[in-house]
Amino acid sequence: MEVKDIDGIEILDSRWLDETFVYFLLKEGSPVYIGKSKNLMTRVKDHVRDPKKEFDQIAVKMVHEDIPPDIVESFYIQHFDPPYNNNKGEEPY
Repeated sequence: MEVKDIDGIEILDSRWLDETFVYFLLKEGSPVYIGKSKNLMTRVKDHVRDPKKEFDQIAVKMVHEDIPPDIVESFYIQHFDPPYNNNKGEEPY
């Protein structure tokens, strides 16, 4: 048996360590906060410790290095208008 054969195991590659992500904190499937981070695990931990933010799932989108992550984050913030985002995103160019 290999580790990848264990039920519930997800294999993460090195991109999880050095890529920028746009992440979505979800409550019952709807985004309640959208952010971006180059250090995803640390950033999500910050949100977990914040008692004001209630969420039950996390979704991520890896941002290709040729695309400014601010634009991707802003697009999704404007599209979903999550309640915990104070900054409602910049106009995409």
